[in-house]
Amino acid sequence: LKKTINRTAITWENELKTIIQKGYRPDSVILDGLSSLHAGHKLALDDIHIIYDTFHILQDMNDLKRFTNYRKQSTTTNLNAINTKLDKAKQPIKIKNLKKQRKVAIADHQSAKYVYETIATLSSWLQHDLLVVAGHDYATRKMLLKFISDSLLDIEEYMPHRIKPVRKTLENKADKILGFVKTLEDELAIYANELNCDIYWLWQICYAQRFSKDKSNYYQHIAKAKSRLKNNFYHIEQSIIATMNEIEKDSSVVENLNGRVRRFLRNHIHVSQEILELFRFIINSSVFDRSRCAHRHGKSPSEVLNDRPHQYWLELLGYKLFKQAA
Repeated sequence: LKKTINRTAITWENELKTIIQKGYRPDSVILDGLSSLHAGHKLALDDIHIIYDTFHILQDMNDLKRFTNYRKQSTTTNLNAINTKLDKAKQPIKIKNLKKQRKVAIADHQSAKYVYETIATLSSWLQHDLLVVAGHDYATRKMLLKFISDSLLDIEEYMPHRIKPVRKTLENKADKILGFVKTLEDELAIYANELNCDIYWLWQICYAQRFSKDKSNYYQHIAKAKSRLKNNFYHIEQSIIATMNEIEKDSSVVENLNGRVRRFLRNHIHVSQEILELFRFIINSSVFDRSRCAHRHGKSPSEVLNDRPHQYWLELLGYKLFKQAA
């Protein structure tokens, strides 16, 4: 953690070169859509494999769904209020005016409901069908992602200021958003060549992992692949699952960290660099409470990154540890 005046590509490059000197040399990194962050990594690590983070586009879609839901609820409240006034109205002129208002309110409610239901459906598809590791191949997901962006275009006229930015992101960054699928497809293609079989069967096994093995859906999806691969099926399935577990697509750890330090990054709160250094030390030295990755169990972020245990705590504070001569 470090306070800086700006976040240009040069700033990122300089900071990255500093930690590279300390041993930082990853095979790949997960980055969000900040262009200067991407450029800085290319300058400092020109051969680095960059994975586009899927967290933010899902967050944008969920925010859009929440906003359209609020809009739908608001039109419902307005329609109910007009109906209540209409029930109590006695004067003909007032009844006439309220009926006109109700007609407009009904149209607003119907359009708001339609937009919300469309957004909710598209958001669910994006989260549970496209941006999950277990799913269709790259070409199919690319087609489905275009369908989602086209569907957003169809309703964009209702809320252009809200819908257009999300749609443009889906259109312009489709390849980056689905980058993790391309990585998985490349790995499956290599494995298919080793097995001398069609990659289609491997994708069938991959898709079947969406379902629990105690459900009939799982067996329906693997039936043909199992028949085709015969005795090698279970070994192949385990290999594919292992490959899928290695695929990274979002920066959940970074977002968790961002949530913890965000309060220190607000402009109206003064935080010294010393406090940020202390906070960084605490985070890097705290052992993970839980993790789906076995190699992280009982280790801190620093130990995972450097692949070596911590120094004694006095040495971490800069003191030289006294050791009695043998």
